[in-house]
Amino acid sequence: MSLRGLICIAVLFASNLACGALPTVEWRTLSGLTFSKLKEKFHGKRVRIMGHMIPLEGDEEFVTEFIFARSMPICPHYPPPPPVMRVKVKKSDEVLFSFVPFWIEGTLYVEKEKTTTGESYIQLKKPKVIQE
Repeated sequence: MSLRGLICIAVLFASNLACGALPTVEWRTLSGLTFSKLKEKFHGKRVRIMGHMIPLEGDEEFVTEFIFARSMPICPHYPPPPPVMRVKVKKSDEVLFSFVPFWIEGTLYVEKEKTTTGESYIQLKKPKVIQE
């Protein structure tokens, strides 16, 4: 590789760091973790994750609270994903409801909590929704 190519790669890498590029969390990484391992590895970490919205609060157009999961449930009677495979998100402003997967960024907090959809482990604080 030429010196010019190496410089371009270095500049791109540095610009991602400077822009605050967040680490991406994959659902398959979360799936095999116990509560204690999940807390040890992700509690308080700023991350980026892609998934689907399962509304909890709002109307047919906008939501303020939702579960973020790897996939949409097939029907209302389908059991919710396990606690390590869903992230509870609460926004102060409304988010456009979407069936299309999207990115969300924020700080993960791992605590046990009882919800209407069962036990939840992960909450996303200061969420930034990126719907394209």
